[in-house]
Amino acid sequence: LNGDTTVTLAKTFTTGSGAVTLNGDTTVADSKTFNVGTSSSAGTTTLLGDVVIGATGSGNTQTLSLYGDFSQLDGSDGSQTFSTATGAISLNGDITVATGMDFTMVSTGTGTFTTGTGAITLNGNTEVSGSNTFSTGTGSVSLNGPTTVKDSTSFSVGSPGAAGDTQLFGNVYVGGSASGMSSSLTVYGSSSFQDDADGTTKTFSVASTGQVSFYGDVFVAQDKNIVMHSSGQGTFTSATGAVTFNGDVTVDNSKSFMIAAQGGGAQLQCATGGSFDTNR
Repeated sequence: LNGDTTVTLAKTFTTGSGAVTLNGDTTVADSKTFNVGTSSSAGTTTLLGDVVIGATGSGNTQTLSLYGDFSQLDGSDGSQTFSTATGAISLNGDITVATGMDFTMVSTGTGTFTTGTGAITLNGNTEVSGSNTFSTGTGSVSLNGPTTVKDSTSFSVGSPGAAGDTQLFGNVYVGGSASGMSSSLTVYGSSSFQDDADGTTKTFSVASTGQVSFYGDVFVAQDKNIVMHSSGQGTFTSATGAVTFNGDVTVDNSKSFMIAAQGGGAQLQCATGGSFDTNR
């Protein structure tokens, strides 16, 4: 056929089973479909050029529907990419990122990442960069490994007047024993040391040899003692206020009880009697 060929009206055009080659541009008329084969029996359609669905002009966008799997493969000229428009993307099935591949949001963008209510598992190290924050919900938070707070960074629990209790079941150390590792503990409030229910009394020890200062009254509970090491050289000195001994006072045989003042100012008085029994 050396000229144009037109099949008129509702007539059809059918070829044999040999290869058909269309050497010119091919257009399917408006409202007509283009089908390759029949369901479950169609052959493969290979398009070696770019495929454009719709056009950029207003009202020219079209939809691509795929009933089946979608597979994108690299060619011999390198790795290929997959890009979408700026509209929402819905992935209605599970998503798997291949080994060695990343899932990245643009670091300078303001997009957010929101999950569903299911559990989230992070199998690698997790870092919140820069001055960004990390907040949890109101449920329990479990830290299953050693936890370190960075140098010059504080650790705070709650806010003044509203904080919850902090309960530590392990030993607590402030500072360390090596040179230059000592630190201070400051408490703004009352301190209470209690025995637990295992029946053993708990002790409070100051192992440091530095001075211990009490700026308030000191009360020793009933039937408890203040004891200085019997072989030590420590002294006991009171202030200028009255000193009252409500029990018997015994001075060791090798020690003396001395009134330092002499003359008329030296007095030893008995409040309940006019004389002393020197035989006792």
